[in-house]
Amino acid sequence: MAGFDVTDALSQIISLRGLDREFVVETLKESILAGVRKKYGKAENLEVNVDESTGEITVKRTRKVVEEVGDEDLELDLEKAKSLGYDGETGGELVEDIPLEEFGRSAIMVAKQIMFQRVREAEREKVYVGFSERIGEIVTGTVQQVDKRGVMVNLGRTEAIMPLREQIYTERIRQGQTIRAYILDVRRTSKGPQVILSRTHPDFLKKLFHFEVPEVYEGVVQIKSVARESGDRSKIAVYSKDDKIDPVGACVGVKGSRVQAVVRELNGEKIDVVQWSSDMSLFVGRSLSPAKVMKCVLSERGGSARVVIVDDQYSLAIGRGGQNARLAAKLTGLKIDILSESQYREQLDRDKESLAMLAKTRGVSAKMIDRLILAGFSSAADIAKSSEKEITSIKGIGKKTAAKILEDAQEIDEEMKRKAEEAARKEAEARLAERKVALEAKKQEEEEEKRAKEVEQAEETEEEEEEQKEEEVEKEQKEEGAEETEEVEEEESPSTAEGNEVESEEEKPIETGETSEEKPVESGE
Repeated sequence: MAGFDVTDALSQIISLRGLDREFVVETLKESILAGVRKKYGKAENLEVNVDESTGEITVKRTRKVVEEVGDEDLELDLEKAKSLGYDGETGGELVEDIPLEEFGRSAIMVAKQIMFQRVREAEREKVYVGFSERIGEIVTGTVQQVDKRGVMVNLGRTEAIMPLREQIYTERIRQGQTIRAYILDVRRTSKGPQVILSRTHPDFLKKLFHFEVPEVYEGVVQIKSVARESGDRSKIAVYSKDDKIDPVGACVGVKGSRVQAVVRELNGEKIDVVQWSSDMSLFVGRSLSPAKVMKCVLSERGGSARVVIVDDQYSLAIGRGGQNARLAAKLTGLKIDILSESQYREQLDRDKESLAMLAKTRGVSAKMIDRLILAGFSSAADIAKSSEKEITSIKGIGKKTAAKILEDAQEIDEEMKRKAEEAARKEAEARLAERKVALEAKKQEEEEEKRAKEVEQAEETEEEEEEQKEEEVEKEQKEEGAEETEEVEEEESPSTAEGNEVESEEEKPIETGETSEEKPVESGE
């Protein structure tokens, strides 16, 4: 093994694999030591040295000189030691250089395999650590393969996978395509580190705005929260401490240029940009855009909000399949109960009715009801959901009274629920009946249209048949006229011939008696 070859090989491994020189040299020593062990069985008395400047590799073995040899790998007698150049006495140590060629081809192959294996492991570890530190970043790669498991993406130093669940369902990714994705996770596997990519994660959307909006990148505009249903619609809440900067306008851009760049990257996914506010009522109202909120009432105990929408914008607030309401709930972190104006009025009436029913029960006075209302309980349902501890915290209500109020409130709440369910059932039946009537009317209308079309088609067919008959009659008449003309021509043809003969006869000289008189008359005389 030439010195140049070793130094050159070390330099290539260090540069190509991006590994530390000291680590590579130590790995080479350990690999050679493992190969030497294959021949000698033990390695505690062996030492490998690598001269990095010359590339020279030396292996030294140290054995103790003894009178009686117990282990030939670790000991040797004085006579043999002297034959190897030892000039000391028994009890000393002999250090000898072992040429690499002495280990044999198999030992060298073992050293080579171990070297490559450890370098590969070190490289994998470096890739794992490198990408682990980049979790949450966006990377760009080339699609290598697309199959049922997911999309394999070449990131240069390693190959990543984007599982099916992390792909935008409206996208069609093709081999050779360059894509951007979010590093979701890095896992250790027997084949090396596996980088998991995502294009559906809410933070992918957030990072895209960091790229497209300088104010977000610089931290002037903050993205407070993101709600996303990838491939369909997303909402982001933005905020700026600087009153002079419009956070929504900064993210949308001139004529929507900035937000449209993100929309294109996400294959047409719709994005609503709303302004965040510490006033949760205001924030909830904005989160339900494009619907306009009439009123927003936050729960005293937190975690929920009741929103009132104008009747004609109720469906807009809910969204297709409830999407707008779901995204608003994710964006705000609240459970949002959306009511139309008419539903809200009905709800208020039911709440008042439930409290009135509670006031009529034994042991519950009107003053207690007033105290409950002041404490934030607007209905028997609110009271039924509370605890005895919450009720007793109200001045003037003891444990027994609290238990009685809770019991009565729960019974009234159940009764009100039954009434509401019954009303909803009747309303549903009424809507169903209306729908049936509408469907029947539509069906009848379609049948009438069908009959009208059939009549129209029949009339058109009849007209076509009459026109066809007229054409046939006209054709027959033309044919008869042509036949009569031919017959007339045939009848006229012979008379014309006779006339010609008469004319020819008239043109011939007429023989008369005068001619016969001129001739001599022959007689019997």
